[in-house]
Amino acid sequence: MDTNFDFGKVGKRMPYSTPDDFFKDMEANILEQVKDDKPKPVRIQPKKRPLMKVIWTAAIAVAASVAVLLVLNIDFSASSSQPSQVNNGIQEVDQAFAQLSSADQAYLLSVYQEDVFLNN
Repeated sequence: MDTNFDFGKVGKRMPYSTPDDFFKDMEANILEQVKDDKPKPVRIQPKKRPLMKVIWTAAIAVAASVAVLLVLNIDFSASSSQPSQVNNGIQEVDQAFAQLSSADQAYLLSVYQEDVFLNN
């Protein structure tokens, strides 16, 4: 295969023909037609978000907030922070512990003392 191909030997053939000065005449005709045209002012309007998109966004935000509150189980009632209710819970645990046999009590105490997470 010959690697020194010369494109000059191929020659040029135009697939179409145009009259002389065709492109100059076309440019002159176009400029003649548009010389009296006045450019229209361009008005740039700010994008407005559709109302339904704003409503849906707000609804999704509210739903996400409610879901977070339900998942975290946040209780806004004032009664849960009263110390008497906390003391009642401790008393119930003490009462349940007292009802266990001495062997069960000893087992629970040994397990709690060996618990890595409670003793750190």
